[in-house]
Amino acid sequence: MALAATAFTADEHGDLARAQGLATQSRTLGELANATLHQMPDEEQSKPAREALLSAYGHVGQAANSLLPAYSSSHSSGREEYEQASKSMADARAILPAMCFALPADIETPGTS
Repeated sequence: MALAATAFTADEHGDLARAQGLATQSRTLGELANATLHQMPDEEQSKPAREALLSAYGHVGQAANSLLPAYSSSHSSGREEYEQASKSMADARAILPAMCFALPADIETPGTS
């Protein structure tokens, strides 16, 4: 989510190369997360937290796609997709323990341009 948010900021500031690079990274991480969620045991597949996370990663992937040249026709829907991703992530946060979302202190996140 942070990568997509930073990509949108870069796009708004006219830094298209940075926006596209961050969007690609965001999409790749979302695809990895989606694949991981699909590997969960069958008894976990229909749980609300998993569904919320799948929705969040799906929407953030579409938001990231909107910044890429191959998906330029969806550029105007990117922010809406990101907002949907944020809502789904909030749903997941309400269900799962906070430690599931804690980032290690030494992790680097992209800065805004």
